Amino acid sequence: MTFFKGFKKKALSSYLAIMWAFSIFTTLYFLPSNELWMVNGKFWIMGAITFLIVVVLPMINVSLITAFQIIIPQEKLGRTMSVLGTLSSAIQPIAMLLSGVIGEYTGIPIVYLVSGILGVVLCSILWFTTKASSLDQTLNERMDEMKQLSLSSIPETPQTSSVQEN
Repeated sequence: MTFFKGFKKKALSSYLAIMWAFSIFTTLYFLPSNELWMVNGKFWIMGAITFLIVVVLPMINVSLITAFQIIIPQEKLGRTMSVLGTLSSAIQPIAMLLSGVIGEYTGIPIVYLVSGILGVVLCSILWFTTKASSLDQTLNERMDEMKQLSLSSIPETPQTSSVQEN
């Protein structure tokens, strides 16, 4: 993300990256469920699939944080980012606990399948029923406003003449 400075359509790219991650996550369901395949050196398949999932996470995080920094007023940004970090950190152990218990009763492959499908369905519902799809237009307008403000606040430097006074 550092090399090409992000996407022009941050919300759309985040949505597509999330959909990609959940879709790839669903493919973990189709891996063999016996433990012998891991012992025989086929564990790299799971690693490759997992890599395809995590390769898009920086795109999602950078786009989300950039959108927050652009839209949220400066005086509320610290508190908002704290709440975001707290919620993100708090939900991880809960998700691990629930997925472990559910996986024990249904099987881990079912957890992969259902989680991936639920992720795709819920993200699609949020994308199409909220203002998330129009967020890119708002972000671009705010960025243009910020550019105009930053250009107008640059002080003009006085022109120096090449002749020095003695």
